[in-house]
Amino acid sequence: MRVPGLLDLEPQEVRGRLTALAAALGLELELTARLVGKVPLLWNRSPEAAAAKLNGIAKELGVEGAAAAALLMGAPALASVNMPGIVRDRVEAVSDALGVSTAQAAVMLGRQSMLWVVARGDVRSAVPAVATGLGLSKEEACQLAERMPVLLACEASWLQLNVSDLASSSGLPRQALLDLIAKYPALCALQAPGLLQGFEELAGLLEVTLDDVLALLQTQPTLLLAKIPAILGAMDVLTSALRLPSPSAALALLVAQPSLLYDITPASMAARLEQLGVVLACTPEEARNVALQQPALLVVPPSVLQTALASASQQLGRPTDELLALLLAEPGAVLGLGYLGGSNGAAQGWAQRLGMDQQAVSVLLATHPALLEMSPNTLKARMESLAALFDVPAAAAAQLLLRHPGFAAIPPNVTITRAKGLSMALRCSMARAGELIAKVPALLVLPTSCLSPGTLAGTRIETLLDVCATYEFYTTQWLMAAAKERSPQRVTSFSGMHK
Repeated sequence: MRVPGLLDLEPQEVRGRLTALAAALGLELELTARLVGKVPLLWNRSPEAAAAKLNGIAKELGVEGAAAAALLMGAPALASVNMPGIVRDRVEAVSDALGVSTAQAAVMLGRQSMLWVVARGDVRSAVPAVATGLGLSKEEACQLAERMPVLLACEASWLQLNVSDLASSSGLPRQALLDLIAKYPALCALQAPGLLQGFEELAGLLEVTLDDVLALLQTQPTLLLAKIPAILGAMDVLTSALRLPSPSAALALLVAQPSLLYDITPASMAARLEQLGVVLACTPEEARNVALQQPALLVVPPSVLQTALASASQQLGRPTDELLALLLAEPGAVLGLGYLGGSNGAAQGWAQRLGMDQQAVSVLLATHPALLEMSPNTLKARMESLAALFDVPAAAAAQLLLRHPGFAAIPPNVTITRAKGLSMALRCSMARAGELIAKVPALLVLPTSCLSPGTLAGTRIETLLDVCATYEFYTTQWLMAAAKERSPQRVTSFSGMHK
């Protein structure tokens, strides 16, 4: 329990004390509750003393009370410092490293506490350099650095993607492009014209908008491992069987559920809708509406879904029809409770077949329930193929599936063929092509005309992999440093204080 003794109090008393504290701090009640949860020290002080603490820090840093509260939530130990000037010194050290004002650094630290452990020597591109390299405003660069701090450790020469040019040329929202970079930082090393060409060519081939292509890259870029005719074929079937209004709607369905990409026909889709209607005790038309809201239900075997609903209903003491809302919102929750965690031991059986930890298997299948469509042996074979192609352990292949279920939905021979084509175009090894696909699958949007020996859209392969290596190294280093900050070892001798 974060706040000792809190459960001993009556709810009305807790709310009354929180309300008084919120009034003294000048914060909203919800923010005050979160602040107390992170910094219990403030709960044990009078509202006036807590306000003096928070206001002193806010005044010293030149920020609003809400920003000071966020700062304390990210670094609760600061609440124990009795001199606000010491807090300012620590924030100034970060502001010097990031190239921003003290007040801006305080705001950034409140939104991304990992910045506390970014040493000055780690920074190769401070916020102004990120803004210049990527064509951003300083505020946008700050927000991007908060979401993806590793950009600060990248060499300035690697930051080539001018977001302003790409946004103005494509008409795509700047924020959506920043979201894409935050998810795949290696994209910052590409030139805007090459990326735009990939967007436009793919949109033309699939007869969708640039926004649809951007949504695909943000959510399910591994869908592009498949050949364009295969994607178009699946879109046509889905459009006909589910009476979709446009190719954009069909692509969105594939992005949401890549397992619909292969082995579907109008007849099989009609049969799936009928089976879903039987399980949910509804008409095919109602089943269609359910499937549009949650496409995973089209691929989860009816027997599995029926077992999960019956078991979850029994465990929760609720009729099956009351679980429909939960099934639509979180099908993995129902399957996790009713099928994987039920008395039939499904998770244990899958874990034994896959040679994985039972908890890891439960997380994988609950996160991507469509994987239940294939047998454990099939999934294991696909994971082994991915592990061999990407030259990673089986556990790493499982993590790839957790992030990109498209790797499991697409047959291994298709993925291998795509990697072979990439290696031939780039004149690199299959291992190097596989590494690029695994680490930056969004690169698959680049057309063949943008690929040449050793470069993608004018950017050297080594530069892209350098960004990936920087991400891997510093993320690990900073996470370990942050964990050490949260649980520091006690210094028991003067000889250890220099470490």
